[in-house]
Amino acid sequence: MYAAIGKQKEISAGDIGVTAKDGAITLYGSVTDASQIDKVVELAKGVPGVTSVTNKLAVKKPLGGM
Repeated sequence: MYAAIGKQKEISAGDIGVTAKDGAITLYGSVTDASQIDKVVELAKGVPGVTSVTNKLAVKKPLGGM
């Protein structure tokens, strides 16, 4: 899962955590843009063996951002 997210250059994977249990994935942490949340969820759904995805990601603007 981390490898799939890490390949996406527009997503900062360092602030994203993943837990998995029996194919159920929970995403948590923060991204810098709301559009990244959908991308991460879609990536998670595409990982072999994943049966469900719970999204607990939040948008966090970078320091000094508008």
